[in-house]
Order: sequence, then structure tokens, then C-alpha cells
Amino acid sequence: MRYIFSIKRQKATSKKGINAASIVKKKASYFKMLFSLKTVRILILKIKDFFGLMYLALSFVHFAFSLHHPNL
Repeated sequence: MRYIFSIKRQKATSKKGINAASIVKKKASYFKMLFSLKTVRILILKIKDFFGLMYLALSFVHFAFSLHHPNL
């Protein structure tokens, strides 16, 4: 009787372990997805910042050029 009970307990704990492992895996994949989304967002923001800075620089150059050549 005690032997059967211990086997049942082992099965229950092993099932719990499997469930915990699958939950951890799911969470890990979720975090990976979030991380990839975050990195993509950061890349997009960096690209936007780069183009924004380029636009500002070009507009400044255009402004300086127009000061030097007001007839254009």
C-alpha cells in the first residue's frame, strides 16, 4: 500500500515538473518574442532618429546656403 502511494506521488510530482517546465518554456518563448519586438522597436527608433538628424542637418545646410545665396 505504501509502495503504490509513493509511486502515485512520484507520478504527480513528475507531472507537476513537466507542467512547470512547459510553463517556463512558454514564458521563455514569450520573453523572446517580447525581446525581439523590443529590439525591432529600438532599431526602428534608431533609424527614425538617424533620418531625423539627417533631415535636420540637410535643412540646416539648406538654410545656411540660402543665407549665402539669397537669390536662390
